[in-house]
Amino acid sequence: MQFRPLKPEDKEAALAIAAETWDGEDYIHLVWDEWLNEEDGEFTAVLINGELVGYGKFTLLGPGEAWLHGARIKKERRGEGIGSGLLEYFLEKAKKDGVDVVRYAAHSSNEASINMARNRGARIAGKYHLFSRPLNAPTPESKTVPRRITEITPQIMEDISRSPFIKYGNGYMAANWQFRHLSQNSLEKYIEKGQIYSLHRGYILYTPPSSPNDFAYISSISGSLEVQNLLLNWTLNLSKKQKAGSVMVKIPSYPPLIQFFKRRGFLPWGKATEPDFLLLEFSVS
Repeated sequence: MQFRPLKPEDKEAALAIAAETWDGEDYIHLVWDEWLNEEDGEFTAVLINGELVGYGKFTLLGPGEAWLHGARIKKERRGEGIGSGLLEYFLEKAKKDGVDVVRYAAHSSNEASINMARNRGARIAGKYHLFSRPLNAPTPESKTVPRRITEITPQIMEDISRSPFIKYGNGYMAANWQFRHLSQNSLEKYIEKGQIYSLHRGYILYTPPSSPNDFAYISSISGSLEVQNLLLNWTLNLSKKQKAGSVMVKIPSYPPLIQFFKRRGFLPWGKATEPDFLLLEFSVS
């Protein structure tokens, strides 16, 4: 197996592999240019005898943290250890780059990916449930307009750390499909692509849709129950104006938080009683 950064001329072969994933509803074509040109990491090709047989993305999230995602293996080459080889390559890269912790998420039904990680020493750092709310459902109007946060102060950091998403998510925050430890740096990074709104010391972390009919994301919500309702209603109306298709939320396995969203029209992607995916963490140092 050989590894090298993907090149623009690999696009056709790479997207053909992606088309074999998720019943043809993969997202790699949407992020191809961004990942190819991103400096904080590597979009890596796996080749056997010069043939592109797989690839994946290694992203540096901040000091000491890296995230693995977008791993795709050619359908007829699955089961040949290509995924394991790619994982080993990324863990070695993390060590060389001075990264302490590497994480990735695996669907709870993906036993091969979970076992591969556990056999390599990964621990299960979190269990999450996927819920989404279609925006064709009626949404209560919210006349209260929260303020948008553009600078993270120690008080804001302390307030957000009290969110049940953070508390029951073992200190992690979701940023779309990536998970970072809550920190000053991770919140500042979040603001680069997402938005944070505040109302009466309550906060909601929200990422707009990248294109019409795409998902918008809620990463965290906190404050009194009344404030959470106001923030959620305002954000749902905002996502409608931004032409999102629906709003997705990744909820740690904490039943009261799951019930909060279910009562507000969010629907589970799988069985609400079972986590949809696991957060796996490798200690590299």
